[in-house]
Amino acid sequence: MPQTVNPAPQASSETKKSGGRGRLLIILLVVLVASAGLVYFLSGRSSGAQGGSSGGVVGAVRNIFGSGGGNPGGQTAPAVVNDKNLKVMQIESFVVNLADQGHYLRATITLEYTDPNLEKELAERKYRVRDAVIATLRTKHVADLPASATDKLREELMGAINNVLQGKITGLYFEEFIIQ
Repeated sequence: MPQTVNPAPQASSETKKSGGRGRLLIILLVVLVASAGLVYFLSGRSSGAQGGSSGGVVGAVRNIFGSGGGNPGGQTAPAVVNDKNLKVMQIESFVVNLADQGHYLRATITLEYTDPNLEKELAERKYRVRDAVIATLRTKHVADLPASATDKLREELMGAINNVLQGKITGLYFEEFIIQ
């Protein structure tokens, strides 16, 4: 009696294609959800808490740089020192809770100085400089930090930093300043 042997089922090309489509669909879904989350974050989900200005990252950028081109917020830029001895030191980013509940500030600061001895002192006392900046920023409310108050904040931070150093910094610049 001849036996009928059923050949092993082979994956059809349609099965392979649908598996590839499933993966592609999952990848597209993940990208779509991530994009929606990014748009939600950048659109400023807490716009009412910042005194009528746009909230979130977009509002913070507008607060810092103004909504148009040219001179942001009517501020004057710090005087540029034309000195061959001018040195700079960037301090790592700060993430600080503000005095307002639920708001934080992220800032990156660059310090300028001309005192050749200050380079070593800044390296040795970096923890004190960071502490002085954090202590100053933690006392601030969102309303204290409009673009028009940048020069005042700059002076306040320079004073706090110079209080913990023997030498003196001559300039302070915000390279990043985000309020959330």
